Amino acid sequence: ENEEARKKENIDLHNKYKREVTDLELKLKCIETEYAEYKDGNDCKFKINENNQNLMIEKLKRENEALCTELSGYRGNERTVTPSSRILSPGVTTNTNINNNYNYDNHIRDSPLMERTRNELLKISNIKDLE
Repeated sequence: ENEEARKKENIDLHNKYKREVTDLELKLKCIETEYAEYKDGNDCKFKINENNQNLMIEKLKRENEALCTELSGYRGNERTVTPSSRILSPGVTTNTNINNNYNYDNHIRDSPLMERTRNELLKISNIKDLE
């Protein structure tokens, strides 16, 4: 009888631990699935952010190119200035001394484009620092 009781007790313990192992295996599978979904979500977010940053950089490059073209128009010599270009581009002056002494570097440094470029680069570097 004692042997039968011990066998029954051992079987009950074995079944109990078998159920616990099965429960833990299910929990592990759930956690692995959640982790895979989380990782996929983060990968997608990272790709979206990277694409947005690349688009912003391309936009800033195009805007910079347009501003450089406009600036080169302002730097044009006096012979190319016509009355209609003075109306369209008020920055163009007919006095060469004033035009030559104007510091375009400060104008570019203080421009909204440079401000946005600086802010975007800081934002990109902050994101990379966080990673």
